[in-house]
Amino acid sequence: MVRWSTTTKRWVLTGIVIGIVWAVYRFSNLLPPIVLAILLAYILNPLVGGLTRHFRLPRVLSALLIYLGFLLLVFFALLIFIPAAVRQVQDLDINFTQVAQDLAAYLKPTLDRFSHIEVFGTVIILPLDFDQLRATLEGNLSSVGSRGVNLLFGFTSGFASGLFLIVLILFISFYLLKDGKAAAGYLSGLVPAGYEDEVRQMTREVEDVWNAFLRGQLILCGVIGLLTYVALLILGMPNALLLGVLAGILEIVPNLGPILAMIPAVVVALLQGSNTLPFDHLTFAGIVVLTYFIIQQLENNLVVPRIIGGSVNLHPIVVILGVVAGADLAGILGIFLAAPTLATLRILGRHIYLHLLEESAQPVVTAAPGPVPLAVVVVSGPKSESASSAARGVPVLGADAVPEPEMKTSASSESGSVPSNPDIVTG
Repeated sequence: MVRWSTTTKRWVLTGIVIGIVWAVYRFSNLLPPIVLAILLAYILNPLVGGLTRHFRLPRVLSALLIYLGFLLLVFFALLIFIPAAVRQVQDLDINFTQVAQDLAAYLKPTLDRFSHIEVFGTVIILPLDFDQLRATLEGNLSSVGSRGVNLLFGFTSGFASGLFLIVLILFISFYLLKDGKAAAGYLSGLVPAGYEDEVRQMTREVEDVWNAFLRGQLILCGVIGLLTYVALLILGMPNALLLGVLAGILEIVPNLGPILAMIPAVVVALLQGSNTLPFDHLTFAGIVVLTYFIIQQLENNLVVPRIIGGSVNLHPIVVILGVVAGADLAGILGIFLAAPTLATLRILGRHIYLHLLEESAQPVVTAAPGPVPLAVVVVSGPKSESASSAARGVPVLGADAVPEPEMKTSASSESGSVPSNPDIVTG
């Protein structure tokens, strides 16, 4: 087989990278279901492995059982949640016309105050039509309900059209669960000799990041959603269940999720107030803001360090920039995967950086050690053997070693002679 030159290898590697980038761009519509299938298989893989080891079942049967259990869990969760969510939406009794009238009445003193201005003694009347403003507010707010209904029907039709993608995700993830171990072994065999330890270490670091993020994020969403629901229920917030579920779902958005979840809660508090607390709507909205702030502080200081830990360990500014870039590249999926993707790129970048500086921790193959030559120390004069050898950096023979006999050398020249008892003779 003809060996490729370094230039040929570089060109081939460049062509492969260009081909991968083109394929990702060309088939970008298929990336979301493939990524979701990989994530689902990655989350369920420990359950399949545990079932296979403990009950000695074939991996295919273990994957099938875990899959059936997962689908049944999702089905019953939807069966319980959907009717409750529908009731919550029906209980969202907001009179948009009355809200528009109240808002217009609240703005009327301000509009009357600025209906005219005086400039250098000249009164200028501003053309502000209060009745027209109220009519505009009533029209815009009254159409919110119809827009919500249209949005609900649009979501339902979109879900029905995405049924094929759901089946595709389940199909791909099942085969990844069934054959994932064999695929991992095949990829391990492609690692060049001498790099196994480094690739194994890098893989372990990446797995720690994704394990902590994915499984921890699922637990975190459930904890924050339940905590928000209980807190809002105590405050007498209308639609507490719906707002709690929304808080749990938006928890997947790093750093910005709690703020996004708080906005609809504040709007509902301003429009409907509390069912139990004797406060006006504005004061109750302030209490809701304070409640979400306390929940976020508990999340950052107690929940996140214990569930996710410091495996991602990214600065919030870096995460926010990654979320913005992920939203632009892959929408909601890009927002969700921004933090672990950045952490993975950081691990890969560190290893590449070490290689560029020739400081990689890859194993170094050394030749077998050969025989070490001995040095015999011969001391003349009052100096001890250890002192003489320490001064010259020469190893000292053990007590049971027999030194070679002292050799006397003499030489004469026109300028002088060499001492007959040299301190060091090497053999």
